[in-house]
This record gives sequence, C-alpha cells and structure tokens, in this order.
Amino acid sequence: MKNIYLYTLILLFVSNLYAQKSTGTIKDSDKLTLITYKLLEEYQVQNFDYWNETISDNAKIYYNNIRMDKKTFIEAVKLDFILFNGIEIPDPKEEGNYAHTNYFTDGANKGDVWSNHWFEWSGTGNKSGIRYSVRAHSDLKWENSKIIELLFYADPNSHRTESSM
Repeated sequence: MKNIYLYTLILLFVSNLYAQKSTGTIKDSDKLTLITYKLLEEYQVQNFDYWNETISDNAKIYYNNIRMDKKTFIEAVKLDFILFNGIEIPDPKEEGNYAHTNYFTDGANKGDVWSNHWFEWSGTGNKSGIRYSVRAHSDLKWENSKIIELLFYADPNSHRTESSM
C-alpha cells in the first residue's frame, strides 16, 4: 500500500513538472480584435486612411515573406481594386472570417500582444472573369493600439494570373 502512495506522489510530481503552463490570455471580442476586423471592413470600402492611422509608420511588414514599408504595403493592397471587382470578405465571426488577440504574460513573448486573423477573400478578375476564392492569414503585433509588425500570407496566384493578362 505504501508503494501505491509513493508511485502516486511521484506520478503527480512528474505530471506537474511537465504540465503546460499558461502563457497568456486569448480574447476574441476585445478592442484590438475588433480593430483587426475593422481593417478588412475599411478595406472593402477602400478607406485606406484607417489603415494609415492604425499601422505605425515604421512597422515591420512582411507580405508573403517579402519585407516592405507601410506605404508600399498599402499600395500593393490597393492593387486588388484594379485587378478585381466584386471583392467580398465574410462578416466578422462568420465562417471564413475569424480573429482573436493573444496577450502574453509569460515566457519569451512576455508583454507582447498579437492578433491572428484568418479570412476568405473572394473577387472576380477584371481581365479573366474568373471568380477567385483565397484563404488568407495575418498576424498583427500591437503597441499602444498601433500595429508595429504585420505578417500577411495569401496565395498570390490570382494576382499573378490577372497581372499577366
């Protein structure tokens, strides 16, 4: 009987030792997540003034791993409205559009605040007439309610196709 207690104690100690510890909080209705959704709402009505206000002037921006400054990034995004029409993104929290914000309290990212956004973009090519549907993802690092780092990923083939025609 003594051995059972000893083994139980050892098992509890070892499982506690290797248990995953919380490193922060995830929220999906906080101010920064709502701003994340609003960026795409403003994109759809081509209000890039909101983007200029929200993205820090010296933000680190990667568009499919290509480093660019804020001005170049916004100009690249505006190109969508030259290449495509009928651009649509589902409403926030509908299937095909989800975001949340991570507030890190421990570990290597202690104090960092990142929003993650997954969404589906669709548009019809102005030259080809093809209706495209593209899954996209962005990661936004925040400081004082401004984006200081932005990572954006999407399949570029629809843009390549329309640009080459």
